[in-house]
Amino acid sequence: MAVFLFINVNHDVGHESSESIPISLGYIAAALKETGSKAIILDDLRDNPLSLKNVEKWIRRLTPSVVGFTAYQSTMHRIRFLCRYIKSRHERVLTMLGGPQILAMPSQGLQELCDVDILVRGDGEAIAQQIAEVLDKGQGLDLVDGITFRKNEAVIDTRPWPLPDDDLDRYPSPYLNNTINLRGKDTAILLSSRGCRHVCRFCITPRLCGGRVRYNSVQRVVEEMDYLTKSGIKRFWFADPNFTDDPERTSVLLREKMRRGIHTPFWCQTRSDLVNGDMLRLLKEAGADTIAFGLESGSPSVLKKTGKGIELDHLRDNIVTAKSLEMDTELFSIFGLPGETVEDARKTMEFLRSLEIPIESNSGSQQMQLYFGSVFERGPEAFGISPEKIYRPAYLSVGEQYETAEMTSADLVKVRNLWALANAQLETDVYYKQRTFEILQFLLENRKDLEEEPSFHAFGALASAAIEEYTLLDKFLE
Repeated sequence: MAVFLFINVNHDVGHESSESIPISLGYIAAALKETGSKAIILDDLRDNPLSLKNVEKWIRRLTPSVVGFTAYQSTMHRIRFLCRYIKSRHERVLTMLGGPQILAMPSQGLQELCDVDILVRGDGEAIAQQIAEVLDKGQGLDLVDGITFRKNEAVIDTRPWPLPDDDLDRYPSPYLNNTINLRGKDTAILLSSRGCRHVCRFCITPRLCGGRVRYNSVQRVVEEMDYLTKSGIKRFWFADPNFTDDPERTSVLLREKMRRGIHTPFWCQTRSDLVNGDMLRLLKEAGADTIAFGLESGSPSVLKKTGKGIELDHLRDNIVTAKSLEMDTELFSIFGLPGETVEDARKTMEFLRSLEIPIESNSGSQQMQLYFGSVFERGPEAFGISPEKIYRPAYLSVGEQYETAEMTSADLVKVRNLWALANAQLETDVYYKQRTFEILQFLLENRKDLEEEPSFHAFGALASAAIEEYTLLDKFLE
């Protein structure tokens, strides 16, 4: 019987964060258990990093056939380190990577990942089941669809993963079969659907899902919510790319949640053109305390170049309605988009401020990333994007290492600093005299980028006064 050991690498958050829940690995482990294989998930988190001693202990205890990881650009170095250790001590253990970084990675990447054996290029649940089956039968990995693997130093791509049917209930719930440990958490991630039928040029999801949306049944999702609520979970975080993609199904799901007496509040995200006043009112009634929308840019010309296909006025109307219902609203935005200037970035900030949405958490902008599979990543030059001419291994995408026709690297740094200065948490820390030295260092190091902003001088003066640095205080007051 094949044994799988999965390692959940996430050094961005601690164990209490819902973002540390290994939902993808949980689905795969649940599917393996259903077919008789053994699967265990270990955490490797910011406040509880996995030591090599513990890796060794679990490998000796389980003698796994495969050690697997969900890979992101940000976790690749840590994953490579762990794979290097595992292969150096346990050569016969297969190391396997899946996830967003892997699905569209060029096969050449495996040639440079010397300590990785398998790249998973489709539904991890079904592919892991196939791998378990061939290992149990002593057969070759070339019989498994949808993978890239190493064979006698050669890199082999097997047949492409066939598009499965739309019914996600074919994969067991990692919650209902008790695969995921939620100890210490009060929020749980839920997925009621996968995929997106829209083609935003900066996003990798359209390539990964083939422009399709697949759903779990309403009954399955409600059963998960009921189980989690009875297990002590206080809030749900629906990670569907567009929770309201199918308005009729969404309506049935929300009404069934209420009919079953599940009062647990939840967070969800969607596109502004997939909701209206009636849907927002139903979401609120069913317990949605926060709704997040993709804004991307407050500049209409920049927004148009993303291919997102939304209108700012319509988005504004939906936010006003949501706020009138006392729902918190969040806006995802990106800077460094093709066509964007520093002044365009200011327009995005002003769009948030005009709607009184705090610039913090999800509403704090991030630089666009050129990840494997996005339209912009596949042909950056056509959009005025110039990747930095530096050595980059084939398993890493460009990420944020680029310039655009409108912004140099220095401009991108300036916009990042402007967003940091505008962050509501920084203002809170200034007024409550927290992180004072850190804030002063940030202001002084980035004075050239920030000195045109009134808040630069106000925050600098307050921070200087807090530590009685009167020479600095005079400079900021000037």
